[in-house]
Amino acid sequence: MIAAHGLALALLTAVAGDVHVASAAGEATAELEASGGELAVAGQEHTAADEGSSIEARVAEEETGVEVERSNATRAGDEAAVAGAGSSGDVEASGGEPAVAGELSSDEVEGSGGEDAVAGPPGEVEGTGGDVEGSSVAGADAGGDAKATRAAARVARRTRFAESAPVDVVGGGSRAGTWAGAVQIGYPWQTLRLQVGAWRTLTPLVELEAALFRRFRPAVGLGLRWVDRPRVRLTGDVLLGWFVQLGELARRGPNAELRLRLAFPSGRVAPYLMLATRHTLLFDRTRVISPGGTTTSWSARHDWTPWATLGLAIVITDAFGIELGIDWPWVGAPDGVAIPGVHLGALFGGGR
Repeated sequence: MIAAHGLALALLTAVAGDVHVASAAGEATAELEASGGELAVAGQEHTAADEGSSIEARVAEEETGVEVERSNATRAGDEAAVAGAGSSGDVEASGGEPAVAGELSSDEVEGSGGEDAVAGPPGEVEGTGGDVEGSSVAGADAGGDAKATRAAARVARRTRFAESAPVDVVGGGSRAGTWAGAVQIGYPWQTLRLQVGAWRTLTPLVELEAALFRRFRPAVGLGLRWVDRPRVRLTGDVLLGWFVQLGELARRGPNAELRLRLAFPSGRVAPYLMLATRHTLLFDRTRVISPGGTTTSWSARHDWTPWATLGLAIVITDAFGIELGIDWPWVGAPDGVAIPGVHLGALFGGGR
């Protein structure tokens, strides 16, 4: 009996040991399986992460390539080709990847395409608009420059002969180092004039005037420009001379004249106006012959002659021109009479 109990106890002990071993083996197997599962999961996650990193790297490279292509195409001015090349490049890049990568690439393609489709054209249109506005501004600047150039050319043409010898004669005054002269022939007045620039616009001058070769007035004087502009010239002259009249009514005496010359040179023409006031001191000799002898007496009187001349000078070159003028002197004013006349003159000079 006792032996049977011992045998049974031994069997139970063996079974329990087997069970315990089996249990331990099972637990170890389970732990190994769990570890293997975790390792497999980790490996899968690592593989997935590697694949994701590879996909992201490829996508980044493709996006960089697309951006480079887009930039190059934008510089070339073909913006539509850039959009097409970007879309096709993204689609081709997404075609060779697995389904997940393909979906990601498709999403990125759609996203980038949407951004290009939505944001790209307005930005490009805005950029184009800016270029158009810039071009408009540049065109406006160019137009302004062209207008300024044309205006400067007109001014240059109008003031080209402002310092020519003919203008110096009719407008008065010569610059230092230049000279000018005039020979005027008309009815009933003839004039010979010569002037030389001495200092700035201070001009010594010599003049000889005749009327029907019976009245003569040689004079010397000084002229000075008061208004000296390319389109306007105003000059004042002061002359001192001697008046001589031949014939039955011979007269003679000192003469002084104040003269204003106003000219408007424009291109090759120069309209002008001359206003003058002449004053002559005449000496009359009275001789009385009587049986007791001859008595001689002298008396002086003042003779005033206001003068106006309106004319037009035509400049041929800087050194030569012609002019036509109408003279209106009032000899012996206010009791005398006006003696109008007309003259044609040759104008010349040098030193320019």
